[in-house]
Amino acid sequence: MFSNEQLRQYLLCAACEERFSKNEDKVARLTRRKGNKQKIFERLKYIATKTGQLYELESGTADILAYFATSIIWRAHAMRRGCELGPYGVKFRDYLVGHGKFPEDTSLALMVIEPNELGIDPKSWLTQPTTTRVDHFRIHGFIACGLVFR
Repeated sequence: MFSNEQLRQYLLCAACEERFSKNEDKVARLTRRKGNKQKIFERLKYIATKTGQLYELESGTADILAYFATSIIWRAHAMRRGCELGPYGVKFRDYLVGHGKFPEDTSLALMVIEPNELGIDPKSWLTQPTTTRVDHFRIHGFIACGLVFR
């Protein structure tokens, strides 16, 4: 049975909830369809490579997506629901409330999954944020609406 009850927990003050909500609306608009593809593809610049397809995001769009991904991962960390940010919890929180920059010693990768000719449409794909340890690194990630964040 599908329900949002198992994921509901009060965490944020009204100001932070509003801040996150505005950014989530921007991301939702990027994932809407225009024809066969999501609108985010209009904001990607193709870069020719020998090994595959690579795209560069417009700066403003990258900022919106970085804030969105950070907010989701930080909330999972704060609620102790799958993400362990360790000392980066404070750095990410400061970034999200406007008291700091995106931590320079971290990175964010985005993969956009397109629908395929078999009728598989990743727009409805969703995973909860998780943390995976690899050597002395932690990789955090989730999938939302065909966007894969790591």
